[in-house]
Formats: sequence, C-alpha cells, structure tokens
Amino acid sequence: MSFSTSIASGNISAPDDPAIRLIGKRLYITFPSFSDIISFELEGETQQVFSHESSNFRSSRDLPQNSQEKLEIKNALELLNGWQDQVSFGPLGYFQDTELFFRFLKGEKPRESNNSEQLFLEIFSDDLQKIDEKNISKINPDLSRQYLQTNHGLMVKALDQPRENVMYYYYLKIRRSK
Repeated sequence: MSFSTSIASGNISAPDDPAIRLIGKRLYITFPSFSDIISFELEGETQQVFSHESSNFRSSRDLPQNSQEKLEIKNALELLNGWQDQVSFGPLGYFQDTELFFRFLKGEKPRESNNSEQLFLEIFSDDLQKIDEKNISKINPDLSRQYLQTNHGLMVKALDQPRENVMYYYYLKIRRSK
C-alpha cells in the first residue's frame, strides 16, 4: 500500500483574534502576536499604545510569508506549527484591589527540543508601565495559561490533568510590595 501527499491550496491561519477588556471608562486591546497594549479612553476618545520589551522573550511573532504557490500538506502543517511555537501574548487581566494589570504569555518553544515553551507572567502598574515579569514555569512547570480570577487570587489550571472527572488548579496570589 502506498500513500501520496496531496497538494494544498488556500490560506494557512491560526487564531489571532484581539482580546478586549473594558475597565472603568477605558478599553484595553491586546493581540496574541505582539506585546503592544492599546488603551482607548472612551470619553475623550484618546488612544495610547504601550510597547514593552523583554530579555526573556521576543516582542512579536514573525510575520507569515504570503505565498501563492501550492504547498504540500506536510509543508503547510510545518508552517502552521512554526507559527504556533512562537511567542504568544495572553489577554490583559486586572486586580482591582491592588490596581495592577497582568497577563500570561507563552515564550517561544525551543527548536529541536522536547522541552515545552516557558510560561511568563507580566505585571503592570495602573498606568501600564511594566513592573515585573516572572518565568513562572521555573517556579512550577505544571502551570498553563488558562486561569480563573477569584477574590483570593488566580486559579491557574494545571497542565497535567490525571483524572478525567477532576480539574486541577493552583492558586497564584499577587501582592503589591511597598
């Protein structure tokens, strides 16, 4: 029995929708592909863009190449996987009690490595200046980017879910030091 590789024609795409959050009278917009945070003040209709750099991860993904040539399915999947293995910025969250913003992001997955990507947590002041960033995978490699925000902190979903009918979470509490 032999198999042949078919030729794919069309677009290769991955979810890259913006995340939008309304806090008070400001709208905050973030994108998975780059680190910028857009703040739009609804009453005055003013906009600010906050760009942040890091030595731990890139500030944007590589732009995909627009190619009209037909690709073998294997090559198309390699392009898609390469896109998904790059840095990815999560939506902006807000702690009302400490007036701090936060977001999780996934660092770039190392090439030719079985190691998984690193998970980072960025903390921002109420005027969106970066205060800190932590590689929380170094603290606990079982943390995912999925979380629930509670009055007691963040419940971060565990990567390892050993039982089918039980959800495993870790509590993560952020405190503002004086």
